[in-house]
Amino acid sequence: MTADPDNSAAAEPQKLRICQVIGGATDGGLQRHFVDLSNQLSARHDVIAIGHPRYRDRLANTVHYEELDLERSRHNPKALFDLYRVLRRHNPQIIHAHANKATSMVARVAGFLNARCVATIHGRKRQLRAYRKFDLVIAVSQELAATIPNDNTVVIHNGMAPIELPENVGPDYLRGEFGIDADRPILVAVGRLVQVKGYDVLIRSLKQTRARLIIVGDGEEQKSLEALAKQLNVEDRVHLVGFRTDAPAIMASADMMVISSHREGFPYVLTEALHVRQLIVSTQVPGVGEFLPESFIVPVNNPEALAAVINRVLDDREAAMRDFEPVWQRAANELTLEAMAAKTEALYRGLVGAGRGAAGRLQEGLDIEAKA
Repeated sequence: MTADPDNSAAAEPQKLRICQVIGGATDGGLQRHFVDLSNQLSARHDVIAIGHPRYRDRLANTVHYEELDLERSRHNPKALFDLYRVLRRHNPQIIHAHANKATSMVARVAGFLNARCVATIHGRKRQLRAYRKFDLVIAVSQELAATIPNDNTVVIHNGMAPIELPENVGPDYLRGEFGIDADRPILVAVGRLVQVKGYDVLIRSLKQTRARLIIVGDGEEQKSLEALAKQLNVEDRVHLVGFRTDAPAIMASADMMVISSHREGFPYVLTEALHVRQLIVSTQVPGVGEFLPESFIVPVNNPEALAAVINRVLDDREAAMRDFEPVWQRAANELTLEAMAAKTEALYRGLVGAGRGAAGRLQEGLDIEAKA
């Protein structure tokens, strides 16, 4: 019996029209999330990405990109009107705002549009009133979810695509790229050189360890970090290597990854390091406690505590690796770009099929941890 073409067509999932919106023009985990999610969803849906011109080249040709400079104030009438005009022209079923600025701006114009509105919060913020106006809020960690004044809040952790590593990953890689010999254990940290990353605390902790430190990233704090390393007489053990496209290979080649941040949402470097099966010591920032064993987490802004845990791990890496084996397995299964996009898509479909105010029922049947 031949299949009925009409029935086959009816079984095809509905293609959604989705606008992804981002404000500002910086680089970091937020921007990576915006790009990766837009690209992944565009394989099955009509995706319109709205943001600064600098992100155009990172998006797939299956994404329709609307260049809109939202670096202007979130209260700027012309910026708000420009955003409204673009959204109205595309008439999306779903508008998805990323982080506070885009969320605030979308909240101001959404009442004039016939679309379901989703917002993702990527980091701790004080002003959260705009999130009350959204049909659904996605938080990238449980701790962030607990701060949101919206009952329709769920957690979807940051995920990423599989990472391909070079064959010579390890000490040979670091020697070849930077001329760094493995005469000492090597720590690596990755991220913009800004105060919130706590690299000054990490450099201070180095005084109490025997390790070298590679910091991957650039930013405004470079000169002050170089001066601090010189002041502490550890400048020969601190290597500021700037922005690198091979950060995963550098992570995998070190003895340990360290996150020293004062605050985060859910660090992308955490996901990246877990995917390359690296040991991680981290400060107590949102998200890490949902994956890392407690004994690998230290208080924020405490170089002595950070050094103590680093030394403990370096003294018995085999025990640490046994502790991390189930963590690495979990990350390989859960912290994927495919899983992140699939869960987000399921929420979109639930919103499109639900009556307004019914978003609270969308968690049923989804493998997503909701806010307690």
